Amino acid sequence: MFGKKKTLFGKRKTKPESISNILAALVAILIIVTLVNAYLVLNLPVRHVVAFPIETGGGEPVLPSLDDYVEVGVTTEPGVIYLNSGCTQLTMVTDIIQTESIQNGLDGKLGYRPSTHDILWDIIDSFSIRLSSVRVTRMQDGTYFANLILARGNYVLTLDSRPSDAIATAVRTDSPIYVKTDLMEEYGEWTC
Repeated sequence: MFGKKKTLFGKRKTKPESISNILAALVAILIIVTLVNAYLVLNLPVRHVVAFPIETGGGEPVLPSLDDYVEVGVTTEPGVIYLNSGCTQLTMVTDIIQTESIQNGLDGKLGYRPSTHDILWDIIDSFSIRLSSVRVTRMQDGTYFANLILARGNYVLTLDSRPSDAIATAVRTDSPIYVKTDLMEEYGEWTC
C-alpha cells in the first residue's frame, strides 16, 4: 500500500507515519484558525475555549490571575520536557518529535520546512494576537493539561492544549510559561 511512489523527480519512499503527522498538523491548524475566528471575530461559542471581553478603558486586556502559579524555564532531552523553577523540576514525558520542536524553538532554529508550531505562531501573529502566557494547569490520570492564554484588543482567549504543543509555541515567542504551584509541589523533584 505504502512504499515507493513515483513523482516528477523520480522515486521516493513515503512513510505512513509522516502522512499521518502531516494530516494531523493540517487538521490542528484548521481547528485553531476556526476557533480563533469563532471567538475573536464572530464571537461564536466553541468547546474547550473560554473568551471574554474585558472592559479596561485603556485597550489592554486584564489577563486571568497568576495567583497560585510559578514561572518556569524549559529544558529538554529526547522525549522528556523539564520545567524548572528554582530548585524544583517538573518532568513531563512526551514523544521525541515534540521535544525536538521545543528545542528548535529554544535554539531559534527553523527547519527546511516549517513545523506545526511554527505555522501556529505564524497564524497567531498574522491575526495580531499576542500569546500572553502558557499555563500548565492540572494533572489527571497521569496526563498534564495546559492552556494557551491569547489576547487581542480587549479580548482574552484561553485555549485548552497539550503542554508540549503550548510550550513549543511559547518558546518561539519568548512567552512566559507557568505551572500551578500545587503541581510543582506534588510532582516536582528537588534538584539542589
